[in-house]
Amino acid sequence: MDTFLEQLVEMKRGGKYYALLVLLWAAAIAVSVLLFLVFPPLALVGAALAFYGAYFLSKMLFVEYEYIITNDYADIDKISGKSSRKRELSFELSGVESIEKFNPQKKYGAGFSKKVVAADFNDPNALVFIIRKGNEKNLLVFAPDDRIKTAMKKFIPRTVSGSLL
Repeated sequence: MDTFLEQLVEMKRGGKYYALLVLLWAAAIAVSVLLFLVFPPLALVGAALAFYGAYFLSKMLFVEYEYIITNDYADIDKISGKSSRKRELSFELSGVESIEKFNPQKKYGAGFSKKVVAADFNDPNALVFIIRKGNEKNLLVFAPDDRIKTAMKKFIPRTVSGSLL
């Protein structure tokens, strides 16, 4: 029987997010006012472009991650603005070398081809996977729910999965 599961994880928005959002819209207003004062003939077009740019950039600040498990493969996608999707990492679950609880204070060293953080730093369920993919060694930080953990447990080597899954 085939396994196919998806989990959508919305990144938490904190003070930095809201400060950047306010700064973005304040810049759009400042540019619009400046255009009206300095060059009135094109001010309306410039103001419209400034507000459209602020709207577009503020949408792109909204980030979600989607974890997809298809049999023995896992995909991690980044979704920006609920419209733009980018594949961050794709790997075979049999290539997982180690699993540990994520510790935000710990420095995860160099030597990785790719580092993907697809979970909130303060999430108590976040895990760190070290994955070997050919000659590459990748680091993945994510927070799968129980359904995803159960599906992954079937394909991850028993010596690795331990009690974290």
